[in-house]
Amino acid sequence: MRRTLLALAVVALAVVIALSVRGRAIEAPLAGVIPAGASGYVGIIDAAGLADLVAGSNAWKALAGTGTADRIMREAGAAPDAAGAPARALLGERAAVAIYDAASPFGESILVASTPGRGRGALRPLLTAGFGARPAGSHGGMELFEFAPPVPAGLTAAFAEGGGAAFMALSRGAALDLARAAADLRAGGKGESLARDGDLRALTGRPTVRRGRLIGCFLFRQDAFESGFDWLPGIEHLRATAGAARAGGAWGGSAFREGGLILNVRTRTAARAGDGRPARLETLDLVPAGVVALGASRHSEEAVRALRRRSPSPGPIPDLEEVLGVSVEKDILPWIGGEAAFFLTGVETGGLLPLPAVAFILEAENPGEAGRTATRVFESFIPTPAAAGQPWSFLGPSLRRRERHGVEITTLALPLPGFSPSFAVAGRHLVVGTDEDGVGASLDAAGGRGRRATADPSFAALRRLLPSRLTSLAYADCHAALDAAGGVTAWALTARRLFGGPDDPDEAARAAQVEADLPAIVRALKVFRRLMAASIVRGGTVDQVLILRMEDIGEK
Repeated sequence: MRRTLLALAVVALAVVIALSVRGRAIEAPLAGVIPAGASGYVGIIDAAGLADLVAGSNAWKALAGTGTADRIMREAGAAPDAAGAPARALLGERAAVAIYDAASPFGESILVASTPGRGRGALRPLLTAGFGARPAGSHGGMELFEFAPPVPAGLTAAFAEGGGAAFMALSRGAALDLARAAADLRAGGKGESLARDGDLRALTGRPTVRRGRLIGCFLFRQDAFESGFDWLPGIEHLRATAGAARAGGAWGGSAFREGGLILNVRTRTAARAGDGRPARLETLDLVPAGVVALGASRHSEEAVRALRRRSPSPGPIPDLEEVLGVSVEKDILPWIGGEAAFFLTGVETGGLLPLPAVAFILEAENPGEAGRTATRVFESFIPTPAAAGQPWSFLGPSLRRRERHGVEITTLALPLPGFSPSFAVAGRHLVVGTDEDGVGASLDAAGGRGRRATADPSFAALRRLLPSRLTSLAYADCHAALDAAGGVTAWALTARRLFGGPDDPDEAARAAQVEADLPAIVRALKVFRRLMAASIVRGGTVDQVLILRMEDIGEK
């Protein structure tokens, strides 16, 4: 009896510990020593270790050994074997970068914080020798220094070092004040830190998928890089990246290491009219196993109704409607439902052009009307005396109808290997594909006669990490996708060479080098095994999760 009670107590304690760990909010790296008011923030744990791990991986070594990588590094003015060793030493155990806009107490500023680790004590001699840093007193148990930054006039720079931490500030006049504020927070003094920021806590604190070891967090608000910072290299790219937040207010997230990378992104935004509520994605039941890539998404009833109410749009749609003999407005939108999917089974590169074997699955509120519309589209490709001048008439296309497990597949028969456009109606779904076998495999999956992608062990292992109800989902077998991409690239390079290639000798040399290195590049990139991405729309937030499984880079 005593042993039974003891066992029950141990189990209860384990459950309590597991629940408390699972429910505890994530602590963003060094957010507690970053002064509040930042419009952008990135924090990384063991950045130096991660950099060493990547630089020491077989994949990196294989890429670095190619002539293409050597050329890129030389053009960038970097040595491939250096791999940023001094910078990695300074990154240390934890590092963070915070951006402040002109409206903040510090004005237009950037703060870099780190716990130096292996690089302890390396910051001061580096800045003193390279930029003439001079003492500026002490504050919060840290020594302060000022120096002239190697950037346009009007900027000031300062750094603080001591107590196992280092701060470097770059500002339009308040660098020393920013360094002092960070030193105060490190010493436990006055001031409010970014760790108490409502956006940071809401967008990064409780991620959708929390597995493995935390490696970093980030936050960007709508005003990040919106103006100013013209002196910062690559500012246009940073503005474009931060621009995603402007439509919604703010976005943030976290990253974990577990056999690869798990990235969580949460956006605070007004509800997006086009996104459907999270639910079970039924179109995935029609996706067969063994695909290279797949995707499925739900759209709100409001979005579907808006499509049906839309006015005819100018551009290529009317011309396409005339060729196909159907009206998008009258013949397609009335029956289209709120969920759609696609899957790719491969790419045929042995012919004149690369031909992807892809299929689309559309939910149909009126399956009979969906089938009749597809029939009219396919019949429009059959030559008639009244349309003898169609550009595809010389191929002699014809319609072929076959039954598969009680479902009719209609195929446009063409003398093109690997290209047999087909469609079928399976229950409440219209399946349209470039390959008859792919449409047939979809019917088998729908009827339970063939394996589904959802039953594939590789897919299921990642799918289990996500919530059961989703707004969208995408998946890729990276090895198969890289083989397909490599085949298409090789075809493009061969075609370019056969048709004369570039006139510029340097450009021709680059193309030849890429072609020679292509097998090695594909082998190296196969460090990526599988990728899954999902989104969940809930009221005023959109959660997005990316799971990337990798080989070669293990847990150290």
